[in-house]
Amino acid sequence: MKLGRKGPRPAHYIAGRHYLALDPSKHLLELPPAPPDVDLTPGAPIYMGHNDDHGTCGVVALTNLISTQCAREGRTPAFVTLKSIDDSILDYYFRYTGGVDEGVVMLDFLFYAQKNGFMGEQIGTPIAIDPKNWEHVKIARALDFGLMVGAELPLSSQDSDFWRDGTETRDLKPWGGHAMMSAGSKESGSYGEPNAELDSWRSRFYCTRSWWTKRVDEAYIVIDLARATVPGVNMDALRASAAELEVPGSPVQVAVHAAYDPVAEGLAERYEEAAALLIRAPASIVASAAEKAALIQIRERARDVIGQQDAKLKGRAQE
Repeated sequence: MKLGRKGPRPAHYIAGRHYLALDPSKHLLELPPAPPDVDLTPGAPIYMGHNDDHGTCGVVALTNLISTQCAREGRTPAFVTLKSIDDSILDYYFRYTGGVDEGVVMLDFLFYAQKNGFMGEQIGTPIAIDPKNWEHVKIARALDFGLMVGAELPLSSQDSDFWRDGTETRDLKPWGGHAMMSAGSKESGSYGEPNAELDSWRSRFYCTRSWWTKRVDEAYIVIDLARATVPGVNMDALRASAAELEVPGSPVQVAVHAAYDPVAEGLAERYEEAAALLIRAPASIVASAAEKAALIQIRERARDVIGQQDAKLKGRAQE
């Protein structure tokens, strides 16, 4: 079996600025308590996606997450019409990596799938939960959402389908980073503590809460922010938080940021240039007519700011 998560989440990503992080006090409505035992996977196929010999775990985890959510919603995923789902997972993986078998950074990959679509499915917005806070895991269960999780596995993960923290040599030696789907848990689990279910390599694994809080360092639910309602979620607050996001290094987001925030003196030219370049960009970069129209508005705003700055300079020169 192969691993393929390049992680943990890069340090340059800042919660609330570059990606959404769940704030229960802001983003949630009153929730019923999560059932003590949850399994969201009945009726959902779990895929291998060549993760036995390639680092496709991130793509496989998202496939399994969609498979599970579709089963909960009573619909068939678009990718079941593909000739071979496992081969399609590998094809998507290599299209994303440029043909190199090097794994994925989970959040980068989720942003890519959200923008470009995923094997016929439209992907919602990834929202991080705090994997070190078991209450956040229970919130995901109460919301009826599976989780896409990333963990640093020890060598002992190869030895059993039940993972718990230990002190043996293979418990302490690292194996590497891995992405999985988690869609179940038991509050009264084995070894006197809650257990979580983890799906990977077309198999079901279990872990104790203490193993989870030590090894799992990123976890995401995926919500379509275009939906009018999601039970238990304050969608207006979530959309407002999403509107404040910027993606580091993205010229699209640099230009969008300029449209909503006061443009600092000396930066308007940069925004105008970025927007102008993107307006002429190929569809692979600026995919939709709506996005291109927004960029035109941003360019015009930047030009207005440049004009105002020029007028100020002329006024000072005449004084």
